[in-house]
Order: sequence, then C-alpha cells, then structure tokens
Amino acid sequence: MHSKSYVLPNVLQSIKNLQNKNSVQFFEELQEHLSSSSNLSSSIVNLNCNFQNELSIKIHELKKMERKVVKINGYFEYIQKNFHVLELNNERLVQGLRRGRL
Repeated sequence: MHSKSYVLPNVLQSIKNLQNKNSVQFFEELQEHLSSSSNLSSSIVNLNCNFQNELSIKIHELKKMERKVVKINGYFEYIQKNFHVLELNNERLVQGLRRGRL
C-alpha cells in the first residue's frame, strides 16, 4: 500500500512530462521509477521476512516460558496440597492433645 502511494505519483508525473521530453528520456525516467518501486517492494518483502522470523523466535520463547509457568504452577499445587495435608495433621494433633490422648 505504501509502495503504491510512493511510486504512483512519480510515474504519473513522468507521464505528464511526456509532452515536454523525448520518448527515450521518458522511458529512462519511467525505468528509474519502476526500479525504485522494485527495490521498495524487495525492502518490504525483506522487512516482512525479518518480522516473521522475529515473531517466530518470540513465539518459541513464549512457549518455553509457558512450559516453565505450567511446571511452576504444578509445584505450587503440590506445595498447596501438602500444606493442606499438614494443616489437617496439625488439627488432628491439636484435637488429640485437647482430648489428652497424646
């Protein structure tokens, strides 16, 4: 989209100037504009490829982080479960002491 808005006015201006110039000069200028359009298109394609590569790297890093978070969550769940068991055992111990069974 940006390449069209950049190149098209130059090409149109060259066509408008056709009346004032010979055809060889016109086509040389037109070739310059088309060449710059091609270079711009190549740059856009390269930027897009670079962006996609960077995006793939970031997605891979995020997936690694997600696996770590899942693992850490698993540890927290394990700790929470064991803490709950300890609380139950502590409560039983307190009740046993109150009843004088220990």
